[in-house]
Amino acid sequence: MTLELLENFTGLPQRHVLVDASNSTLIHQIEQPIDEAIQKLVPSAGIQDIALQARTGNVSSRMSILQENYTILINGAITSRGGAGGRVDVDLAFLSMTDSSPMLLNGMELNSVGSAYLLQSVESFPIATTNKYQFYLNGKIFLNSVIPASTTKDFDLLDFSWVPAISHWHNQYQPFDPTSRWDYSATPYNLTIAQVTPEGELYRPVVAYYQASLALVAPGGAWAEGSHVYFNIATTADLAMPLIVGATVVIGIGSYFVDRRLTWQSRARRKKR
Repeated sequence: MTLELLENFTGLPQRHVLVDASNSTLIHQIEQPIDEAIQKLVPSAGIQDIALQARTGNVSSRMSILQENYTILINGAITSRGGAGGRVDVDLAFLSMTDSSPMLLNGMELNSVGSAYLLQSVESFPIATTNKYQFYLNGKIFLNSVIPASTTKDFDLLDFSWVPAISHWHNQYQPFDPTSRWDYSATPYNLTIAQVTPEGELYRPVVAYYQASLALVAPGGAWAEGSHVYFNIATTADLAMPLIVGATVVIGIGSYFVDRRLTWQSRARRKKR
């Protein structure tokens, strides 16, 4: 699971942290809150193994990045399994887990990033509308920082409450395909602040953007009902297949997305004049 936040509100220092089985103290710090969040939704599930690599720093002279790469092995999500000719039931409700606890490792805040890195800058912008600042948050326009600051304060990277049940994702499957695939895309947090020129252009914008793309791959012929994925086992050899149900979360941003977003906002502004 790779999480990335790109922003130019602040200048993040160059830092790096590696957490694996060789450091039991740090492992416990990240494993316990995530494990509790998983078990709130799927009590039978739990983390068998976890590792983390995280870094902060600059990707250019103007943009900073926070990147977190988690490797998590979860067991106990398979709530029923039969032999040959049976049906497998995998409970994936934990994909919508919510962890709002701070996670400070080696001077890096890895979860409560809104309050740690962005909030102070958001609140520093004048409230008076005479300054012509516009706040673009998740597709809406605000004339002051009140609502954007409130949303930013509660912005946690490990809050996946925005992820819907698997049955609401886009499903791709063709007869005789060896796998079934579900995809879902969202933008849980997207904030741009800038002054607007008389021509409707955004002047010196600051941006924080968090885009998500999720993919779930299961054996061919699988189907989803709510947060559960089901598939049949045709032969004894297929008993190994239930262990290969996985979900990959790739949350990233590049200058392409930033430039496209700002261009769209400028055009939208001009049309309203």
